[in-house]
Amino acid sequence: MTCAVVVGGGMIGLLAARMLSEHAERVVVIENAPVFGGLLSSFTDHDGHTFDRGIHVGASSGNDELDALIYEPVNGEDWYHFDGSLREGHVFGGAFNGESGCLDARTLTQPLYSQAVAEVISRGPLEQPAHNLAEYLDRCYGPTLTKHVFEPVIRRLTGCPLDILHPDAHRIFSLTRLILFDSDIAREVKRSPLFDEKIAHARCIDGTSSIRKFYPRSGGMGRWIDGLVEVLKSREVELLIGRSIEKMNIQGRRVAALQLDDGRKLSCSRLVWTVPLGLLTKTAGLGRAGPPRHVRSLALFHFTFDAQINSDLHWMCIYDAEYLSYRITFYPNLRNGSAAPPPHHITVEAIVDADADIEAMKPAIREEVSRLELVPTAAKTLYSKCELLRNILPVLTNELATGTAAEAAIIEETFDNVVAVGRGTGGGYFMHDLLRQLHARIAHRQ
Repeated sequence: MTCAVVVGGGMIGLLAARMLSEHAERVVVIENAPVFGGLLSSFTDHDGHTFDRGIHVGASSGNDELDALIYEPVNGEDWYHFDGSLREGHVFGGAFNGESGCLDARTLTQPLYSQAVAEVISRGPLEQPAHNLAEYLDRCYGPTLTKHVFEPVIRRLTGCPLDILHPDAHRIFSLTRLILFDSDIAREVKRSPLFDEKIAHARCIDGTSSIRKFYPRSGGMGRWIDGLVEVLKSREVELLIGRSIEKMNIQGRRVAALQLDDGRKLSCSRLVWTVPLGLLTKTAGLGRAGPPRHVRSLALFHFTFDAQINSDLHWMCIYDAEYLSYRITFYPNLRNGSAAPPPHHITVEAIVDADADIEAMKPAIREEVSRLELVPTAAKTLYSKCELLRNILPVLTNELATGTAAEAAIIEETFDNVVAVGRGTGGGYFMHDLLRQLHARIAHRQ
């Protein structure tokens, strides 16, 4: 009997199991955590308000075959669907922008703004790859935007200087396009592919989006994972939670069997590895690259208020260093239509270090919500909860990229029946990139 084993029960692992279930006689998913989904989970309070962790809105990948698999549980009746751009906002340079989530560089002083525009317009395409993010931003946008826009924001989010970050590190936070012009000028400038990559529309409504988005009518984004798990169960995939691999039986260039921490042994015709690669090289006795030097944690602050939210945005990001808050999701506005009457609930995310005292932070986070005038001054907090997700955000440094690429190369050279998919393994560092990479690699080996 052919037995395909998937290590990791996050979105990538569940997709792998779904694809393998089409051909393998037996598919087993091993997840060390007590639940599937990784960061993609939700919970509901005693009053029926649902809060999300991780991804807050699903989005299509651009690959119809892939989307048919990962969105198999999503149907028209139980999910809200958004075909256009979502309503996003942000705070930068002390100014609130309710028309776009892209950084508005027009908040710079007039001399700096004029200098920045001249520099970014004069920049041509990169002829050689940049060595780090500082070099990349300087060559693409110029020194003014690098120093006065990108550097303070990215240092706040990563805790690192630009010169040790990978040239793609800013993309993890979607910090690629900047607002520099009003609607009419931006529309004309963006006709150039070169400037379209760097210049944002002044307002979300000025552009169009082909990316489909969705959100469940009830149960939060965790319902997506629940639906995928049910699909796998219906296909008789074995789902093991709270389990880890202790030993590998390696025969030649193949992983022939796995021994779990409960003593169980699994034969293995194919192994798909979706968790950190260092765990694979260590378990297989291949050595291990050093752990990432820089890792951030995510603090979540969930609130329910007795009043209506003073915003029609789906979410907003806060880039100024004077705030602790980074991103705020407004759940009532994710209804595709009129929002429900109050009470209204939100989640505030803050990027912190692993030893952050989030209970001590909560009053300040609540004060920031009022300072931003997102709820009426007299609004009462009916419910609050904070969570710390430790060490879940590895910072994309050159060190991390180099180490991960080296681990991926070792695995590729050593095994014929192992597919390792993760950040830095050749498919990029973003969820949809990794899903497309996995889909291509498994389909190629079927």
